Amino acid sequence: MRDTDIIRERVIEIFQGKCVRCLRPFNSVHEIIPKSLTRKWNVIENRILLCMKCHDWAHHRGTKYSKPKLRGFQKLRLEQFYGKDINFSTHARQLYDILQRS
Repeated sequence: MRDTDIIRERVIEIFQGKCVRCLRPFNSVHEIIPKSLTRKWNVIENRILLCMKCHDWAHHRGTKYSKPKLRGFQKLRLEQFYGKDINFSTHARQLYDILQRS
């Protein structure tokens, strides 16, 4: 399994298959910061789940507008699903280290 596939599966698991913006079933594993703007696009903290409608919204609005909104939804859903004590960047780092070793 490629790293991209592993990250994708982990993101689906973390967000329970739901769009982070509206909680509908997801259609896309979306990069908050697009591949064209960063070398680290395929890291777990840059990936979220979006339904088709919210994916269109994110692309229509553009990265400058959608990035802070999507980060907010990302944090909100993590807190809803796992409680307020979660620190996403710490969990993402630990997961990334585990994936690197396997």
